[in-house]
Amino acid sequence: MIVPVVQNLMNAYVLAGGKSSRMGVDKGLILLNDKPMIQYVIEQLKPLCKNIFIVTNNSEYKKLGFECIEDEIKNIGPACGIFSALNHTNTPHNFIVSCDMPFIRTKGIEYIMMHSLDHEITIPVFKNHLQPMCGVYNKNILDKWQSLILKDERKLQSMVKLFLLKQLELDYNILFDANFFKNINTPEELKDAKNYFS
Repeated sequence: MIVPVVQNLMNAYVLAGGKSSRMGVDKGLILLNDKPMIQYVIEQLKPLCKNIFIVTNNSEYKKLGFECIEDEIKNIGPACGIFSALNHTNTPHNFIVSCDMPFIRTKGIEYIMMHSLDHEITIPVFKNHLQPMCGVYNKNILDKWQSLILKDERKLQSMVKLFLLKQLELDYNILFDANFFKNINTPEELKDAKNYFS
């Protein structure tokens, strides 16, 4: 059963930044077994968040029926996508995730959300790797986050450590496996994903 406090306290933002150099096209709109990749992410978020937004500069995403938020600053990567989400949100806590993570699951997302309410940023850690593109960000970091961007700090792995950060260790949690945090970046990885969902 989904905990109601999560639905009331969190918006969800899916970052769909645009053309991938390794994929050659907008990853979120790539069909994964006849469904846009971003749709897999959205479907797992729906039971948890009443409000789901897409951060993108591509108007094609509007066809999915969700409000689209443009990047406040163009062409600097996911750091600005997070800033744009926090600048837009009306909830204190916000789940932010990349559009190219089709293996995430509702129960795992809920677990991350429920362990995030006492920190500025909560980031899962799996196999010693921080996963900043699948975490919870508090709106109150907005000004400091913007100042970091203006100082040309763009690396998420470094930025998140400058806040009250909760690193949520998940190696031995049965809700998570190696696929959960996997990004689809190349045609080869897309092929493997199609086999997984077939």
